[in-house]
Amino acid sequence: MKKVPHLNIPLAVFFLLLPISFWGCSTVGPLVGEVKPVDTKVDPTQIPDLHLQSAEWIKLTNQPDSADAEWQSSRTNAIIYINSACRENAEESADLKIITQNTLSQWDNLKVNSENAITVSGHPGLETTGEGTFQKTKGKFQLVIIRSPHCIYDLGLVSHQSLQNDLLTFQKFRTSLILK
Repeated sequence: MKKVPHLNIPLAVFFLLLPISFWGCSTVGPLVGEVKPVDTKVDPTQIPDLHLQSAEWIKLTNQPDSADAEWQSSRTNAIIYINSACRENAEESADLKIITQNTLSQWDNLKVNSENAITVSGHPGLETTGEGTFQKTKGKFQLVIIRSPHCIYDLGLVSHQSLQNDLLTFQKFRTSLILK
């Protein structure tokens, strides 16, 4: 079996921390309609355990300022994660394209291969697939930003390899979400 290189930690951390940082941006503040918003996380019962769907996906230990949940494939070293930021008085018109652009703004040599409007758990979303370089590490990703009445969700599949090996698992994961 071919040895797969481990995913660069800065690349993974970048994806996991960005949703927290974009909610603090001054450009997003007017979108949510609060001067001093209070973010909360999504109810953990809304997140299915990917390890139960496939034993190859190992749940990573939650660290402070990490995603709500994240798993790494023991076969490909790809990472699937979900993060959320919820507010009582969130603005339902938050622009998914702007949030996606903010999330990907630190990538160099960014190439967006596709961008599709989707629906997840009855809520509008934007699916972006692409590749680029973050901190001198090349990576491929599928990023899904979902807007519900009170939350913005950031789901991602990040890999050094082709996404095709893990894309079906990621799509099953996101369709199994129960977002409120």
